Parts: sequence; structure tokens; C-alpha cells
Amino acid sequence: MAIDINERRAILQEIQSAWVELRNALRSLTEHEIVETGSWGPYSFKDMMAHIATWERILMQRIQALEEGREPPTVEDIDAFNEDDIRRNQHVSLREVWDRFLKTHEKLLELLERTPVLTRELVAADTYEHYREHLQDILEYEKRRSPHRRLKRNSAQRETSEGRELPARRPSLARSGRDSRTLLVLKRHRLVVGRQEERRSPPVDDIGRHHALANTLHRRKLVHDV
Repeated sequence: MAIDINERRAILQEIQSAWVELRNALRSLTEHEIVETGSWGPYSFKDMMAHIATWERILMQRIQALEEGREPPTVEDIDAFNEDDIRRNQHVSLREVWDRFLKTHEKLLELLERTPVLTRELVAADTYEHYREHLQDILEYEKRRSPHRRLKRNSAQRETSEGRELPARRPSLARSGRDSRTLLVLKRHRLVVGRQEERRSPPVDDIGRHHALANTLHRRKLVHDV
């Protein structure tokens, strides 16, 4: 019997809501934090992303087997399987892992939107329950690293205040217009003041004549005194 449309919608909504939270938490990390060994147990968050995509692929294989009336594949030793899978994917670049993480989930959603075998029991462990489990790992990591993050942020702020220039802000058109008008007024003021100074200051030739006349009068005074 096919699943009720409202139940399908509710399952898909819960899956996508939990996955988006996980994806956003991963995006909040730096590249170094994602690839750092020891951020997720003895492994990295890059390993976690590959691990989640692997279990989504296994879920798709199970759904396809059920649709075809076959026995779905099972994993006997989950811990050993996870360790082997992580080792196989550790050489893969972060870019490739991100691509696999996003595209695998997109394919899973497409399958879940149409498959007649969809049930919560079938998908919960490999989707929203799995996403929430690893979201908690990221949140706990951030809690442990929060003092370190604050120190890095404060250090960056100190470097900026000690001489690193901040990106120049583009002035608004209104402010730019006011600044232009102010400069124009100042230029006009300097021109007016300059002209007044010119009128107040005698020409260089006049200064010379004044000095010559003063010297002549001084010499006449000396002769008269003698």
C-alpha cells in the first residue's frame, strides 16, 4: 500500500529540516576545522560528510531493492564498515567530499519523493536521526573551541587597530554630494581670502621704494646732526 501523501510530505520535511541544519553547521566551520583530524572523534568533519553520504547511498540501495522485490542489503559489523569506509575516503579532497555530500542528498530526496515503499522506519536511522546525531557532534566541537575562536577574533581586531587598513567604505551619493559642495565652498573661500591678502600686501617694487626712501631720510638726518 502506497504511503499517504501527507505522511510523505511530513517525512520529507523532517528529513530536509534536519539536513539543512547539519549543512549550515558545517558551512559555519572554516576549511581548517573541517579537515582537522580529531574534530570528530579520531577523525575529521570531512570524514563525517563522506560517512553521511555513504549511508544515504546505502539507503537508496535498500529502497531500490524493496521496489524490485529483493532483499535489501545489510551491514553486519557497522563499526568495522564505518572505519573501512572512512579510510577509503580519506584521500578524497574536501571539494570532492562536499560535492558528494550535496549531490547524494539531492538524489535521495528525488527517490523519496516518488518511491512507494517509503516509511519512517525505513529512512529515519539514515536520515534525520543520523543528521541530528552528527549535528550534535559539531555543536559540541564549537562549544569546546569557542574560547579559541574568540581569541582569534580579538587578535584579528588588534591587528586591524595596530595598522592594518580596513576596506574603504564607498560613500553614499548624498554624502558625496555634501562633500563636493563643502570642497567647492572652501575653494571659493580660499580664493576670496587670497585676493584680500593680495590687496593688503604691497607689491614687491613698492616695498623696495619704501626701503630706499627710508634710507635716504636716515642719511639726511645723520648729515643734519653732524
